[in-house]
Amino acid sequence: MVRQIGDRSFVLILIKARVRHDEYHCGMQRSVLEENLAQCERHIALSTEVMARQRELIAERERDGHDATESHNLLRLFEELHALHLTHRDRLQKELAEQAPAGTSAWQ
Repeated sequence: MVRQIGDRSFVLILIKARVRHDEYHCGMQRSVLEENLAQCERHIALSTEVMARQRELIAERERDGHDATESHNLLRLFEELHALHLTHRDRLQKELAEQAPAGTSAWQ
């Protein structure tokens, strides 16, 4: 389900701020990082579905002779959000890889 987004630039600002916040959030417990990674993976899967559906809607609008400008703009927003999710996932994976597995010491 896709919700109506009033101010798209505000949504992007919030998500970019969240990603920047996460950049500086070092030393998180491994279990929290794993939970965040799982949630991020779900967001990536959902955003992939949303982009595919938006592309279908654009094709339908264009096929029916309707203006698809706003639909294209919305697709670009979805693509930007998807890229942010991918960046966030990569950052979480990197931080997890740098941490010792649960139950072991980083000094071993």
